[in-house]
Amino acid sequence: MDTPDEYALDASALYESASDESALDETALYESAQDAHLTSIGRLYLGLSRCFERLGIEATDQQLEGWAILIHESMSNSSRNYHNVYHIFDILKGWDDPIGILAAYFHDTIYFAVDGSLSARQTSILHDIFEEEEIDKDDELLSICSIIFDIHEIKEMRDNNEFLSCLTAVRELKDVIDKPTLAKIACCIEGTIPFRPTSKDGKTAMDSLYDNLELANNTFDLKMDENDMVEAIQRSVLLANRDIGNFGEADRKAFLDVSWSLLPEMNKELRKVGCYNVSDYQSAVFKMRGFFYFLQPKLIFSSFRGFPSADTIEQLEEQASINLKVGQQYMDAKLLAISMMLAFAMVTGGDAPMPLFTGDLPIYGVKCQQLQDFLPEPDLEEIAVKQTLRGSITMSQVFDILSGGRGDESLFDIKKSPLAAYLVGFLGAEGIKNTLKDNQVYPMTLESARTFLKALPAKVVLRIASSIKKIATSRDKAFHVLVEEFKKEAEM
Repeated sequence: MDTPDEYALDASALYESASDESALDETALYESAQDAHLTSIGRLYLGLSRCFERLGIEATDQQLEGWAILIHESMSNSSRNYHNVYHIFDILKGWDDPIGILAAYFHDTIYFAVDGSLSARQTSILHDIFEEEEIDKDDELLSICSIIFDIHEIKEMRDNNEFLSCLTAVRELKDVIDKPTLAKIACCIEGTIPFRPTSKDGKTAMDSLYDNLELANNTFDLKMDENDMVEAIQRSVLLANRDIGNFGEADRKAFLDVSWSLLPEMNKELRKVGCYNVSDYQSAVFKMRGFFYFLQPKLIFSSFRGFPSADTIEQLEEQASINLKVGQQYMDAKLLAISMMLAFAMVTGGDAPMPLFTGDLPIYGVKCQQLQDFLPEPDLEEIAVKQTLRGSITMSQVFDILSGGRGDESLFDIKKSPLAAYLVGFLGAEGIKNTLKDNQVYPMTLESARTFLKALPAKVVLRIASSIKKIATSRDKAFHVLVEEFKKEAEM
């Protein structure tokens, strides 16, 4: 197996093999530059074909096409905003390991929590898991996967996307691939379960995975020696780190783009483009913010027996720490902005679809009024902005992303965050953090909405309310009353 000895700070280095100079060459196993014009099914078909050729295994065109269609169909559900086939293509760039590539193709095929159901093809593969009450102990492949994942109850199996994806892979490939290789594929997919802490006895997830593979090897006489098993776990490490490689990005916009693309997957209301309510958006931002504050850099990247090196892991964790800080501050600003929008909605008539207050998303080719057309520009001389931009490197980056926009477009939102940028410019990082700390913004009630608006500088509330008033024509009278109220407070 070609495995790199080191990762560089740039996350793209997660895809390179220092021991194989041709890993990024056009003749690489994964795909060549000429493949870029192909359909996603075509790319999957060719990738699968190359993997089997490298492994010296014969598979018919019909089999290869069938697996390509299964993978494509599984990952092309309308709910898949991030975990689609292009996610596979991204994490496999430059990798030259057929076993790892096969595992990557299947590792996200089942995402029950996001998709909400199984397709007919998936159901035919996994019918026993969802129809039976007990595990078939005579099913060797099921037992091997059960040991590798350390999952032994059928209910646990139903609730574990990675296990179901693994079982899909090994059952589909069992007629052409031997059990030891299928066990290695299973290890790779198990390794993509993210963010697992060290156990009470001091073992990492990869240490435990080695123990599980050793047990499966002994139980089913898979004939792997220690080197085979270490190689299998290190391959799993490599796929796991590729899968969450965005946390090691030096490009903060790229990191936030991935995080943002996950929101519609985790919050199905946001898939109703142009129809979701202000509270739906606030809920999504609140949960993502909580995740950024919860996640610790040491839980992100994996290693096993010195691979990758301690220095490399330290560097990746350093990048992850910066990205999480950027994410926290970005989400603080976004949460304050959307909470302010929701408070305006609550006191002027109640929660309603976002476009009522912000204007339609520019996705239909029709230009209409948008809130950003009326918001005041951040005043770089006001209050906290100087210390915000000069005293914090990450907050300066956050301000630039809020005002200039994230890197990628999204269907459910605009790239720029003018309201959040304005609030950062006026209140500063500490002002935003303290405002969120001192006020109940989630869940928001009519009473907490009034209290929240009163806690903000009257000048800020007045400026933003006056801007929204120009968009929300059906609430013109209610906003007029609100504007007059805060005019008086601003003059005091």
